Amino acid sequence: MSRHHVLAIVLIVAAAALATAIAGGFTSSTPRSVSGAPEGSAFVVTAPAPRAVARPRMAWRPGERLVFALDWRSSNAVKLGSSRAMSLDVEIVGQLSIAVLPPRDDRRFLSLRFEKLARARISLDGRALYADDHAAAQDLLGKRAVVELTADGAMRRVALDADPSGLFRHVMRAALVELEIIVPSDADAGDAEWSAEELGPSGLARVDYRVTGEGALVRRRGAYDSIGIAPPRVGGGESVPREQKLDSVAIIRTDGSLTSLVDDESLAVVDDGVTVATTSARFALERIGIEVAEPESEPLASAWQDFGEGRASDGLARRMLAQRVDGLTAARMRTDVMLYAGSGLIAEQSRWVWRATGLLVARPETSDALAKLFESAALDTAARGLVLDLLASAGHARAQAAMRRALSSKTLDDDAAVDLVQRVSFLLAPEDATIDLLVAKNEDAQARQKDALASATLYTLGACLGNMRARHAADPHPRAHALLLSRLAASSTGGMRRAALAALGNAGFPADGAAIRAHAGDDDELVRSQVAWSLRKVDSQESRTTLLTLAGDSTSAVQTSALRVLAQLALGEDDLARMESLAKSPRLTTAAALPLVDLLGAYVPTPKGHAALETLRARDDLDSSARSRARALLAPNASDTQHTTEQR
Repeated sequence: MSRHHVLAIVLIVAAAALATAIAGGFTSSTPRSVSGAPEGSAFVVTAPAPRAVARPRMAWRPGERLVFALDWRSSNAVKLGSSRAMSLDVEIVGQLSIAVLPPRDDRRFLSLRFEKLARARISLDGRALYADDHAAAQDLLGKRAVVELTADGAMRRVALDADPSGLFRHVMRAALVELEIIVPSDADAGDAEWSAEELGPSGLARVDYRVTGEGALVRRRGAYDSIGIAPPRVGGGESVPREQKLDSVAIIRTDGSLTSLVDDESLAVVDDGVTVATTSARFALERIGIEVAEPESEPLASAWQDFGEGRASDGLARRMLAQRVDGLTAARMRTDVMLYAGSGLIAEQSRWVWRATGLLVARPETSDALAKLFESAALDTAARGLVLDLLASAGHARAQAAMRRALSSKTLDDDAAVDLVQRVSFLLAPEDATIDLLVAKNEDAQARQKDALASATLYTLGACLGNMRARHAADPHPRAHALLLSRLAASSTGGMRRAALAALGNAGFPADGAAIRAHAGDDDELVRSQVAWSLRKVDSQESRTTLLTLAGDSTSAVQTSALRVLAQLALGEDDLARMESLAKSPRLTTAAALPLVDLLGAYVPTPKGHAALETLRARDDLDSSARSRARALLAPNASDTQHTTEQR
């Protein structure tokens, strides 16, 4: 099961590791990629730091035992339909120690323990998972997690002491996500900026590091590649990518050893205008002492596992899964699908999908029955789509085999296939055999000149490749990737160009930026708009230049798309100067004004951001909602935690 599987929202906590571990586990190849940050990705500070800034002396020195005061709080919620939501809140206050163990065969290890707990509260839907602080202390104290580091600080493997019935392993994995600090070991030590790909509190994200003039190391997450907290989408068809309203910054200080780390993050996931998930997390460490580390005994209770790969204990997993299924049976699920075919309705549909996908996880063989039901003449296209949505949300091997069987059915005509094949894009860990099926369907549709089906399979292929890339597969399926590029190069209509561009945007291969940008001047405004969306995962100076140009396009659709994508990036002074010019420009359309205001809201403390908002507030030709939003952001009590934190 993918680590970003929908089950992750059962236990959304201050790090994705907790949620996904309880959900059923995930895999991760390490070390994660590290690279120099592209020009233009600099953080906005009062005075830009010069690039020739020495890296902080970040080191884990063998023999040291660091003791920190810990203050860790998070609040998380996910929407399941109009009347149902799930929430998880965490508050842990106490002390955490990190012992740096002697290296073995050039491998480095850290040993972590909770030393004291003044407060430890974890509640799911308002129900405490620990009876009281004493019960939490019994479970969390006296155990350790040992993690192996790569040369650049990435976490490779982890082993733990843990009572199989407790939450220790999940809480500790969540803390480890916050403590991963990647500093390249093979680059110029004077380089003040670099990038990496890391786990964050809500999934997998690109992370930018920057050394400030004061010697602090600033870690900021960009837009998440994969979001582990959002519920599954139900319903096929190409749609605008989920919007992320992300505010994330960590300040790390060191005097050779880690002295403090404060990580603040908030995220809202917006799906077609509806906020479907929110998180707010603060993880703060302040060193209160350095001691000599004592020798530690072995073995640990658990086997070594790749960082992030751990699974919940059998007892805990069964309890959580049973709570999710809530008594739904395979027979009842089949009946509900049949009723849906007749009426188009299921009572509390989002919650029902949550229960049904849980049943598929608990009983994988149920997937076979759904594949057989798919071929029933009693099911219309909408009901067949629901079957595929359930299988895709389950996502395991048996579910994917059932999807392939369903999509290969002789009862499936081309018109229905256009909608149904796109349900495969919900798979977060597609197998090669599933990709092969999509490639074959695209080639067949292309040969028969079925443009709608060819476009649908392209879009779906791109989404699947993007999901595979998010799991650290650099080039997950070369044949499928080559197909996307060839289709774009050979496209003769705007519709096919949009489909190929959407596919490449979903895939997010950095090297594809030039091929995408080449269509920024297309005569078709829908193609130009798609170029903007397709650059959301390809952050480079060239891509930013293209997006800034598209933000000044003559049409609302293109302006809005470019501004929504730029809002997911960390803008520098030159970028904000362009935004200030756009705010003054008569070319700014009414529809694009609010997206521009939302983008600038993250930069209120900066002179250019503030000036641009003042301009927008005063423009009588703009929509009143945009002016009102600008006025609220400029109010004396409006603040931006991200930038004030960074400037401290």
